Amino acid sequence: MERFRVHARKRRGTKVSSSQQIERAVANTIIGRPDLSRPAVELIAQVHEREWLLSELVSRTTNGWLGHEQRPHQYSSALPPRIARAMVNLVAVPGDRLIDPCCGSGTALVEASSMGIEPFGWEINRTIVEQAAANICHHQQAAWLVVGDGRTARGSWNGAVLDLPYGISSERCDDVARGLVEHALEVARLVAVVTVDDLSGLFAGCGGEVLGTATVIKNRLHRRVYWARSIGAC
Repeated sequence: MERFRVHARKRRGTKVSSSQQIERAVANTIIGRPDLSRPAVELIAQVHEREWLLSELVSRTTNGWLGHEQRPHQYSSALPPRIARAMVNLVAVPGDRLIDPCCGSGTALVEASSMGIEPFGWEINRTIVEQAAANICHHQQAAWLVVGDGRTARGSWNGAVLDLPYGISSERCDDVARGLVEHALEVARLVAVVTVDDLSGLFAGCGGEVLGTATVIKNRLHRRVYWARSIGAC
């Protein structure tokens, strides 16, 4: 690997070597020539007491997305832009195609577009689709929008994000959740799903493998994010 640079990131409370020692130790294991001033490849070494994770830096962001909270149409149940952006980051990189089969007011679509990802959104309610379009235009972003059931979408995408509906106004049931997750795993390689339900046993039966989970909280409502990859048809 030529012209690389290593950046160390220590998790809070980690009592290991200094950042410079970590960077030097990782660099010494790589065959190639480092370049600290104009690197062609940048690596991030995330360090904890018992584990080190090495990843490649593929893009940088600005703080412009912090203004995405302000938009013409908002719903209390909508994902915060920060969480939507994190989910998009889990499944896609700039230049990829991303699908959101339950796009709602377009939060994930705005974040994806602002990151250089081509987003496609499905929403069964025409009025909400029009509101999503207004939100996307408000932030001067672009996305493909379709009025219809996201489970009928045909094509292939690099990643999928899915905010499963919940609450009195939704049909929340196992069949709906399973159908949406199955479809996402069929059309995308990586999937990020947020839900109020425990889906830990669902992915294996839908041709998916869970790579990680996290709990997010909004207005005292606890929701779980599942990050998974497709390993075959259901």
